[in-house]
Amino acid sequence: PVFDPAIIELCQLQGVAVYPVTKDGILAVEQGLKVLGFYPIEKLGGLPVVDHLADRFGLRFIAAGSITRETVGTYLA
Repeated sequence: PVFDPAIIELCQLQGVAVYPVTKDGILAVEQGLKVLGFYPIEKLGGLPVVDHLADRFGLRFIAAGSITRETVGTYLA
């Protein structure tokens, strides 16, 4: 994955959703984005980490990676 501000700007101008991953979080916030992908969520601390980041930075996340049948219900709420 590559964070490219020009691509994000183009997507925003065209009304296309764009969701960079959390490693690019600061850059994404600077570009005005409010929804980020969080991958691999379970290996990075799961829902407690996502909730903390969401509260702290006013963001929403798309959970992905390492989610199992046993944990999927946690992320559907």
